[in-house]
Amino acid sequence: MTFRRGFLRMLAIELGDYLRSLRKREGLSQEQMAVAMESHRPVISRIERGGHVPTLAMAILYAEICGASALDVARVIDSVIARYVDPQPITAPRARTPRPAARRSTLGASSPTAG
Repeated sequence: MTFRRGFLRMLAIELGDYLRSLRKREGLSQEQMAVAMESHRPVISRIERGGHVPTLAMAILYAEICGASALDVARVIDSVIARYVDPQPITAPRARTPRPAARRSTLGASSPTAG
């Protein structure tokens, strides 16, 4: 499985949009949500704007405060994974064949003198 470029950014944006819609549906302010989550309003703001990917536990708590379930959060995450993850397994890079040591040229080299 390989994550495509932009996966975490899209996860943050889409999860933030979803959580914001839940909060607004319940008529809660960011400040009220922060108090309910024992967090701070700027943290809630960053999550909702997609500037921070919350932990799974934090996203589930957020959703449950708004009457949604962990399964709803998982569906949002799964939809992003479906679009931004290649199902091909990551393969180990091929081992390189060691190159032979470079030969030093002896042309023009002076021999050490005995003293």
